[in-house]
Amino acid sequence: MTRQPCATELVVPDTLDSPTQVHSTVGLLSMSMDRVGCQEFIGFIGSAPGLSLLPTRLPMSDRVTVAHLERVQAYLADAIRLLAPGSALDVVCLGCSAASVAIGIGKVHEAIWSVRPGVRIVTPVDAAITGLKSLGTRSIALIMPYKPPVVERVRAHIEEHGIAVKFAVSFNLDGDTEANRVSEVYLERKIIEVLSRRPRVDAILIGAASLRSFSFLSRLERQMGTLIISDNQALAWRCSGLINPGRAIQDHGRLCEQPHPNGL
Repeated sequence: MTRQPCATELVVPDTLDSPTQVHSTVGLLSMSMDRVGCQEFIGFIGSAPGLSLLPTRLPMSDRVTVAHLERVQAYLADAIRLLAPGSALDVVCLGCSAASVAIGIGKVHEAIWSVRPGVRIVTPVDAAITGLKSLGTRSIALIMPYKPPVVERVRAHIEEHGIAVKFAVSFNLDGDTEANRVSEVYLERKIIEVLSRRPRVDAILIGAASLRSFSFLSRLERQMGTLIISDNQALAWRCSGLINPGRAIQDHGRLCEQPHPNGL
């Protein structure tokens, strides 16, 4: 059977959107083993208008130790190069508090700016600190899934920024494969226990992107009458605020309903 040639019609679009008509763009760097952070971030930021998300991954051992987290620094620049080269990025997020602190916030900025000079950068831990301060928080209880040395690094970073960590909970897990499997029912129960039995604090911080809280955070916050912030929620709030200052994300907890003051 003889194949007939296929005619190809060349049609050049007569209208292309200008860059200002394309949605604001957020690049999200997630740990390779994490199956929760990106989905929770999308859940919290989903109602933010005019936003386009570009996610990519950073190589990371499933054993979350300070040493393994420090090694992530070597992969930051290459990961940024994968995010729509030649197109503008409005914000870049490193979606892991533990890695941000282990590497050092300054070094995170240096690595990302080596590829994307001047782009705005958000880490969950500093987004959470910004949010806590904007709501007048002076003391927190910190809940994390990882081993105590990792928790201690994050605790120290938060306290260096003027917020007292009165109590910390470590689930003593090796890495994200286990952390992702911590049930929302268990995490909710642990938060209630901390608020009921431990020294009084202004807020609870769920300090890891690998822990699921989207389904209950807002409800439990209302039920307990205490501010509850998660890393993924704080990351979404900060990104939305940088892109749309003064606009709140509704129905996802008190932090998300807090507009960003000008210049924050």
